[in-house]
Amino acid sequence: MMDLAAQLKVYKDISRKINELEEQKKALSLSILEQMEGDKLTVDDYTVRRCERISIKLTLDEARAYGAVKTE
Repeated sequence: MMDLAAQLKVYKDISRKINELEEQKKALSLSILEQMEGDKLTVDDYTVRRCERISIKLTLDEARAYGAVKTE
């Protein structure tokens, strides 16, 4: 089993690689979206759709007023 210092080094290396991959993924997403002429693109066995999401931010009190709070 690895000692703590070695585990921390491996953890940091993996975190760095994940961040690099996430940056590459974002760049690819932007490139794909720029190349799309419409809302849907089909290439080989892949279908890509452009969509928009609505993000609504509420305070907890506002969510309670709308009955949108679930308590477990």
